[in-house]
Amino acid sequence: MTKLYAKLMSVVFLLFLVVNTASCSTPAPKDDLDAMLPGILQGCKDNFANIRSGKGSLTVHRTINYIKDDAIKAVETKGAYDVVFDDTKYKCVGTSTVINNELYPSVIKPGSVERYSIVNDGEKVTLITDSVGTTGLITGKACPEKTSLELAMLLPRNKRTESGHGIGFIDYKDKPDSTILVGKGIHVTGTEDVDGHPCLVVEAIMEITLPDGRAATNTWKYWVDTNRSFCIPLIQVWSKDEKLEKPVLFVEFHTVLREYGPGIWGPARYTSLQNSYDAKQGLIPFVSFETTYAPDFQFNVPVSPAELVLKIPPGVSIRDVDGATP
Repeated sequence: MTKLYAKLMSVVFLLFLVVNTASCSTPAPKDDLDAMLPGILQGCKDNFANIRSGKGSLTVHRTINYIKDDAIKAVETKGAYDVVFDDTKYKCVGTSTVINNELYPSVIKPGSVERYSIVNDGEKVTLITDSVGTTGLITGKACPEKTSLELAMLLPRNKRTESGHGIGFIDYKDKPDSTILVGKGIHVTGTEDVDGHPCLVVEAIMEITLPDGRAATNTWKYWVDTNRSFCIPLIQVWSKDEKLEKPVLFVEFHTVLREYGPGIWGPARYTSLQNSYDAKQGLIPFVSFETTYAPDFQFNVPVSPAELVLKIPPGVSIRDVDGATP
């Protein structure tokens, strides 16, 4: 047995020991918990890599709250989409119907339907949507930034952002201002149940500077289910600064999991809540959405090139947001 194999086996044993003794009253020593961190991060990374393709239908119920005239105004939509992806390539086609519009009800009336189509062929992104006058946007850089919210709702696995619905990396490496990058502030704190399943809890502390110059501390908490392919059924972000008496929950991602095949776990329902702080209203739910996967959705299935082609309707003008017009 090599030293490397022995080290990996010790990490696996610690994972098994802690998760399966979650009901014990005596917590595991902190050093033993932190020794599991490399194995947890690798497990999350491998799980993301193991889900390579997928296709099927899903629905999205979204609510965005705005502040207007010192009151909260909600815009609520419900959409139905067909989604297919293969590594970095994807296509999402569907419609979104306005259910409620308290912000500008006379401009976009309840019952209004918006068509939405987006495809990434691995080099550029093409977007067609009624909200931009049925104009196709083609680019390799700018378009994904303009559609980040839609993709967060629709893509179970986004290779560009290395994130997904309950699958993906523990996202701390892209925070350049955090102390985590120098090896501080990330720990395994113990075990807690999510939806009746024991999970290891990873906590990452980030010291950040707010736009107005105030210092704030964000605590990211990840619940990792090592028994279900290292999926992450729950993520929370708690924030504390000098204006807040105690930490408040700013972000929560909750994924109800289902098994798509032997050893392949993925989302059945994904709920995202992002709160915002208003000086008069206090903490308010800013953006929330719930993505529900239909029974026909599949992972790791063959995807043909034809399934990733977006047919552009005749007469639709195409504008390259990088500056060139084809």
